[in-house]
Amino acid sequence: MDYKFPAEITDIEDCFLRVNVYRDSIHQDPIKMSSLLTYIKTYNKLSRDIEYDDNDDYFMNDPKRVINFIKNMPGRGGVGISTNTQRNYFSAVIQLGQVCLLPRPLMKTYMLEREKLNKNYEKKLAKSEFEEKEKEQVPILTQFNIREILRDIPNRDEEVRIFLNYDGLDYRISEFDVYDKLVYWVTMWIYHFNRLRNDLCYCDMLTQVELEVHPKRDIGSFLVQQYNGDWHILLGDWKTKRQDDDSKRLNMKGGSMINGLLTKWFNANGREGPFIKNPRTNTKMSSKMFTDFMLKMNDKYLGHRIGTRMLRKIFYSEKYGDFIKTIKADAEQNLHSVGTAMNIYTKEIPSPNV
Repeated sequence: MDYKFPAEITDIEDCFLRVNVYRDSIHQDPIKMSSLLTYIKTYNKLSRDIEYDDNDDYFMNDPKRVINFIKNMPGRGGVGISTNTQRNYFSAVIQLGQVCLLPRPLMKTYMLEREKLNKNYEKKLAKSEFEEKEKEQVPILTQFNIREILRDIPNRDEEVRIFLNYDGLDYRISEFDVYDKLVYWVTMWIYHFNRLRNDLCYCDMLTQVELEVHPKRDIGSFLVQQYNGDWHILLGDWKTKRQDDDSKRLNMKGGSMINGLLTKWFNANGREGPFIKNPRTNTKMSSKMFTDFMLKMNDKYLGHRIGTRMLRKIFYSEKYGDFIKTIKADAEQNLHSVGTAMNIYTKEIPSPNV
């Protein structure tokens, strides 16, 4: 092993450089900073919980210890962490272990363990079923119920009502608890019509005129107010982006209501800066911070700890649930998965030549 990361990785730029130098050497695309930050956070927590010290033998050299520790980590409610969370831990170990040039047998052990978890996860996806804890939420958290709760918030919350009824440009958000309420309410309305991942937390807000002279207009992510006052999203980065993909423009759904809310929010934040920020530091929230924020605020207002992933599940399940039941029955009869039926056998029928 040529290198080992410290017990706590604090030099993000050095880690970013090391990881991408390694990835370039094996002809892989550069890692995204957002992905690396997730790996570092996971690595640091694992290192801390496993009580690794820089003077000890490097903990990643002991896969048996690491694997047992991850599998027995306590989760919320006294149960173990989910399969998906375990996969995230092994992904962090593998990504950073490669940079350390851990011996091949050790890396293979970690990779095989993650592969087992991947197969279990894929089996769950192939069933097209909600997880057990989600089954309790779905009958309650319909799109209709969520919309009615959002509509009622201004009736119960004075700060939201004042913001909603204010038409001037000199309204400013300063108090942290007020900001949390307002950004949650505005964000949830956007997600009610636009089912993105956590992409909004990467967006700056600006006008079309400002975008045209912005130095990062081709690679950054923005919420853009067009000349006619309507808004669209311009994403320079997203989870499934490939290296050669161009920026993606998405028209904002929700009509005049969402356009009006975004304009009001833009004005309230001084017509500049991130769409969502940590009000204590005035910087963008990370994806992890945004997830934690949504879990906390949805628990408060909806009574359930859900994030943007569950909002997408609700949308797709309500819209395509009956279709999935039909194709699932056909797939079982024909001895293959729903994924195979959808991705391999189902094609768009071409229009007949006229």
